[in-house]
Amino acid sequence: MSKNKYFELVNFDSMKCIWMSSKIIDYKLCDKNFDCDNCAFDKIMRNINPENASVVSQDEYLRQSIFRKKAEILKSISYSKEYHYLNNSVILKKLFDKTYYLGLDRSAYLFLDNITGYEFLNSGPEVNKGEAILKLSGDWGEMKVLSPANFFIVDKLNYKVEDLKEKIWLCLIETEDNEIENVQYEGKEYECILDHLMLKLYEFENKYKFSFLGTRMNDGGTEVKFLYQAIGIQKYKEFLKSLLSNEC
Repeated sequence: MSKNKYFELVNFDSMKCIWMSSKIIDYKLCDKNFDCDNCAFDKIMRNINPENASVVSQDEYLRQSIFRKKAEILKSISYSKEYHYLNNSVILKKLFDKTYYLGLDRSAYLFLDNITGYEFLNSGPEVNKGEAILKLSGDWGEMKVLSPANFFIVDKLNYKVEDLKEKIWLCLIETEDNEIENVQYEGKEYECILDHLMLKLYEFENKYKFSFLGTRMNDGGTEVKFLYQAIGIQKYKEFLKSLLSNEC
């Protein structure tokens, strides 16, 4: 199934009014961006069914869409000639001559839930291909990013962890052009990676059908907000390892 075909299915389900999702009415798509408090139709329905406990709340419905929201964001990601897409979800942007910004691809940041810390693992400026250059940490544990090429770190940008997904760049590097050419992805190859990620979301959504997404887990204490909570930490780390090695 292509990314676009899957997204069409995802998008339809994610647009269902909460009264349709609760199977109280046969058909209605939300046209209020799930702002139920200011929806005339919702007010009418709640007056008709004041004791109806089966309808889900706005917050619960949106939280049930963990997989779908990621799919929607994933669909907005596309190949750009402005960047060099390398192995292990590493991207570069040329600054001048042999100097580049280095960061992680948007698709990697999309699936890196609730990052609590990161650190560079190299002891000096020289980094060799295959070496662990970065350690990412979260409530789910730790994951290392391996260098896709040989390069020298010129400067570390040292952004706050909460700003990483917005800033995306981690450091400035210097490298030879042939180092990049040997490990970079072209447009069709990059689209293949995005299709693979969309299919993984499709698999997750069909395998992990939790009625308690956004409410409490079976232990009664933890609220499900992140992908690693929905599919389990072990599965999540296996998925991250696959993502950070670009297995398409």
